[in-house]
Amino acid sequence: MKKTFKFSVIIPFFNEEKTIEKIVRKVHARKEVDEIVLIDDGSKDSSFKKASRLNLAKLKIFQHKKNKGKGAAMLTGLRKASGDVLLFQDADLECFPSDYPKLLKPLLECDADFVIGTRWENHNGYFLAQMGNRLLTTIINVLFFTNYRDAYCGYKLARKEIFTNLGLSSKGFEIEGEIASKVALKRLRMEQVNVKYKPRSYKEGKKINYKDVFKGMKKIMEVRTGSLLS
Repeated sequence: MKKTFKFSVIIPFFNEEKTIEKIVRKVHARKEVDEIVLIDDGSKDSSFKKASRLNLAKLKIFQHKKNKGKGAAMLTGLRKASGDVLLFQDADLECFPSDYPKLLKPLLECDADFVIGTRWENHNGYFLAQMGNRLLTTIINVLFFTNYRDAYCGYKLARKEIFTNLGLSSKGFEIEGEIASKVALKRLRMEQVNVKYKPRSYKEGKKINYKDVFKGMKKIMEVRTGSLLS
C-alpha cells in the first residue's frame, strides 16, 4: 500500500556523544522517514554539539537546558513533531532503523492503532534489565488484560493524535509503561512486531536501573487506579 502520510521519528537523548551521530545518520538514510526530531535532554557531554553539526534536510533539533528525564524529552518531541505518524527511537543503537518497514506494516495494512516492538524473541538482553522489563510487562498484562511481550520496548508507533489523546505525563523512563497501560485501557488495536536488538551494558552507557522499575510499577498502578475511580 502506498504511503500517504508524513512519518516523523522522535529521538530523545541524554549524554549520547558516542552514538548520536551514528543513529541520526541511520535514521536519515531510511526512505520511509520524512522528519527527524531530536530532543537533547540537558546533556553534559558533547552530544548536543555533535547533533547540531549534522546538516541533514530532515532534521530538527531542540534542547532542554536542564535534564528533565526521558519522558519529558519524548513529550517535547511529541509537541514538536509535524508528522501524521510518529515513532520513538532511542539513541543508544540497541534497536535498528532497518526495522521501520516492519513496524509500519500493521498500520498500513492491518488498520492497527498502535504498534510496539518486541525484542526478546531475538536476544535475551542484559539480564537485570530483562527481568525488570518482564516484571513490568506482566503487571500491565494482569491489570489490563493484555498480552504484551515487551511493554518497555522503545519502539512505539502510532498516529500523532493517538499519542496526544493518551494524556501522557511521565517525566522519566516510566513513560514507557504509561503508554502501554493507556493503550490497553483505551482498547486500541495493538500489533506487536519482532525487532532486532543489540543490548549495551551499563559500562557502555545503559541508563535504566532498578529505581526505574519501582517508578514504573507506581505509574502503572496510578493509571489502573485512575481508571477504576473515573
